[in-house]
Amino acid sequence: PSDLEPDAPGPSTAKVPPLADDEVPTFDCGICMDTLPVFDLFHGLPCKHKFCATCMTTYVEGRIRASELPIPCPDAGCKGKENAVLHPEKCKKAIDYGAFGDWGARLTERALPADRRAYCPNRRCGVILETSGGAEPAMAPCPACKHLLCATCGMEWSPDGAAGEHDCAKGPDAALVRSLAQERRWKQCPSCRMIVER
Repeated sequence: PSDLEPDAPGPSTAKVPPLADDEVPTFDCGICMDTLPVFDLFHGLPCKHKFCATCMTTYVEGRIRASELPIPCPDAGCKGKENAVLHPEKCKKAIDYGAFGDWGARLTERALPADRRAYCPNRRCGVILETSGGAEPAMAPCPACKHLLCATCGMEWSPDGAAGEHDCAKGPDAALVRSLAQERRWKQCPSCRMIVER
């Protein structure tokens, strides 16, 4: 009701009749080729192409599982254009939560150079990390689980060196090779320093 007409119905009390089936706008999905009501339209695309939410969910989740990133618009005319790439935030309401998390993890992986990429050595954590790239070993806690690791090589922090310091100069498999050599009683060659079986 308004101040001028106190008996007039207010905006919340006015009844709007529902739309009939033939009055609901429709679109043609570019994947399944069905004609569907606009309520089924996928809204995460950066371009003007139209696809239904069901088809796009299947498409996006399939690309994530196959690690085919970035995810372009499924229309062949958009594939070469930079601005036709789907963004995770625009798609997160349409895809499974696990797929959304995997998409973020794969994007993070791709953003890190392969020689600086490491994973938390704690088997219960395994979060992706970036190593420092430095020459000297440096102890650091994992930001997710606080497990101690070397910020240089990404391996578990263990003081195994000659002076009781962590040794990461041999790469991430050095600790595994040392334990295997000790178990099988392999020795280092005094001239070339290679591990050999006696």
